[in-house]
Amino acid sequence: MKNSRATLTRTLEYEINLEKILSWSSQFDPFVIFNSNNNEQLQKDKYGSFDLIIAAGSINTLKPGEDLFSSLKDLHSEVSDWLIGYISYDIKNQIENLNSSNHDGIKADDDFFFCPRYVFEFKGKELKVHYHSELDDEKGIYKLIEDLIKHKPAGKLSNQGLNIKSRVGKEEYIDKVNRIKKNIHRGD
Repeated sequence: MKNSRATLTRTLEYEINLEKILSWSSQFDPFVIFNSNNNEQLQKDKYGSFDLIIAAGSINTLKPGEDLFSSLKDLHSEVSDWLIGYISYDIKNQIENLNSSNHDGIKADDDFFFCPRYVFEFKGKELKVHYHSELDDEKGIYKLIEDLIKHKPAGKLSNQGLNIKSRVGKEEYIDKVNRIKKNIHRGD
């Protein structure tokens, strides 16, 4: 789908907190939140003058495992629109004759990109919603905004039963960092 983005701008009565945004955004698959953390340097950058950006829902997705760079170029040519995603360190194995044996504790793909259905851009009390006019109309976008405003998180965000633990202890971690620093100082 070629880019047919429309933008609706609305001034909100108050700034919406991050917990509410995270809870509300979880209805979309996938969703990504970019948080500037009020970084002064980012506020000066023409691409970073936002408080929060939510990319939500997917119109098109790059399938993991394909030749990343040519597939990404093809997808961008096809949609001419926002592409949100990540490239992991292990993508180097597609570029160089290398192989990794690093521990993969999260079982994530080496890459993932999608063209979001909605992009919500927050700056103070102003909200801009970028959407595809073929898929949604202003009435539907206003309803999404109202749902966000009225949304009540179920409770405090939690790890929801995740068992998170460190693979290395504090002493071992500090030792490794100090060895890395020495290698850097030596010029390795």
